[in-house]
Amino acid sequence: MPQTKIVLIGAGSAIFAADTLAGLFAARETLRGSTVTLVDVDEAALGVMTTLARRGNEELDGGLVIESTTDRREALADAEFVIVSVELDRYPAWARDWGLIRDLGPLGYCENGGPGGLSHSLRIIPLVVDICRDVARIAPNALVLNYSNPMSRVCMAISRYTNARVVGLCHQIGEAYYQVGRAMGDITAPEGTQDEMDEAAVVAERLGLRACGLNHITFITELWDKRTGEDLYPTFREHLAKAPPDFSPLSRRIHDIFGLYPTGGDKHVSEYFGWSSELCDVEPTFAAWDARSERRQARLRAAESGELPLAEFFSRANEFELDRAVHVITSTLTGADQLELAVNVVNDGAIPGLPPRAIVEVPAVVGVDGIHPLRLPPLPGGIAALLNQQITVQDRAVEAAIHGDRDVALQALLLDPVSGGRLRENEQLLDGFLEAQRELLPRFAA
Repeated sequence: MPQTKIVLIGAGSAIFAADTLAGLFAARETLRGSTVTLVDVDEAALGVMTTLARRGNEELDGGLVIESTTDRREALADAEFVIVSVELDRYPAWARDWGLIRDLGPLGYCENGGPGGLSHSLRIIPLVVDICRDVARIAPNALVLNYSNPMSRVCMAISRYTNARVVGLCHQIGEAYYQVGRAMGDITAPEGTQDEMDEAAVVAERLGLRACGLNHITFITELWDKRTGEDLYPTFREHLAKAPPDFSPLSRRIHDIFGLYPTGGDKHVSEYFGWSSELCDVEPTFAAWDARSERRQARLRAAESGELPLAEFFSRANEFELDRAVHVITSTLTGADQLELAVNVVNDGAIPGLPPRAIVEVPAVVGVDGIHPLRLPPLPGGIAALLNQQITVQDRAVEAAIHGDRDVALQALLLDPVSGGRLRENEQLLDGFLEAQRELLPRFAA
């Protein structure tokens, strides 16, 4: 098989690097002899992950050449694939945002949409765009596989302001399988399944579905039984009608009003509807994430010490997790056309009724000649209107982030259905964001 060079930017992360390396090791027969270069600005975290990667590569017969550097420009020479998963002070910055947002009342999850989505965009877009400008200059033929959120906005900025080729990948399509499996009842995973994405993988063995829209706000358009081909959407709707009141109340109501079921679960869907708080109470769970981070760090320390076998530390993620990037890479290298359930790409007619340069999340065929989104039927009018509204907000957020323009940032807030309609409060909120995050927003310093 052809050898390649894969660069992982953000590789100091125990979650991103470990899960991605697990997928790369599992693809050893395709990738043997290829170079994987780990990049992170945190030299200590990068050093730990590099040591584990090299040990894992040897013990698991990964067949890869593992390199490491804090200089991304050095890493990008001869790269063919660049996987990006970066953040700036993620949870502390989000918590600062939330401290300001909650004073306005319940406004949903606020990570990728709503006022928190704007603040997140202002921080992360300049960083990822700078990375992709380096890719375009140093490795112009490389494919960028982006995991950084807010996905649609980040990919819109990359496609608009760099010459890099980019595809956005997100595991959120797995939430659709999880939601359907829970609603249907008789196809949930057996006892002992570890988490939602593991359960989703079990459900996906029996059911097929197609979804499209924008990242974190896509809609199931088709649902069928893989064994018989039977259309299961009518049965799914019957189960939804009989589900207990606390089962995804926001998603169910959106289905009732707009005609299709959203895939993201109430947590993420709440970011796009100003009335979501009337049906569900969704807030970021910072304490839970702190606990999760500590568990990951404990696992990392156990792998370092040898207490945790590297075969377990690098155990392969399921199909909805970070090794999805590996699927894209191996399909491109082998020419074995593969259907990817959800990629974030420039629309260019994939979803009629949405702007051609919008970033849409759609199924696609991936092969040696690239990524080809499926051409899909038009979405119902109400959903198309909803998505077009969000695309307008995304456009304003991208322009504000790139140019450091406070007025355009205010436009994004006022046009957003979650935060819009309150001029004075949004002006105060924006000023609060710019002050609280000033060290992470140098373009707004003037």
